[in-house]
Amino acid sequence: MAAAQPTALPENNYWSKSFKTIYCETYRCDPNDYVKRVFSRCLFWHAVPLAPIIARIDPFFFQEDLEFIREIGEVRNSGEFKSELNRFYGRNLRDQNWIRRKLLLRVSAKKLLKLKDLTFERWQQN
Repeated sequence: MAAAQPTALPENNYWSKSFKTIYCETYRCDPNDYVKRVFSRCLFWHAVPLAPIIARIDPFFFQEDLEFIREIGEVRNSGEFKSELNRFYGRNLRDQNWIRRKLLLRVSAKKLLKLKDLTFERWQQN
């Protein structure tokens, strides 16, 4: 079942600020910490304790995830957000890295969508 979209955010509604800005204002985080914080919140649960070890062994292992989080941080509407999530999901399906694809040692697009919805709910309450 798909996550419900907040009623104040129609699909083609343009936001006054980027997702990164809204996230940082909502969770009171420094913009320089945005990628790291979203990454840790959106990893599959079993990847969280392994991520620091993997990153130490292969510093480029999570490069695609981190770049995706940077890119989606610049998005300013729900339609583009979903489009970027679908593109990321497709890349993961075609990924040749067995560990990323089969063991899910990566960011979850569904978790990121839920994070976006929660972020906007909280942001609109303020």
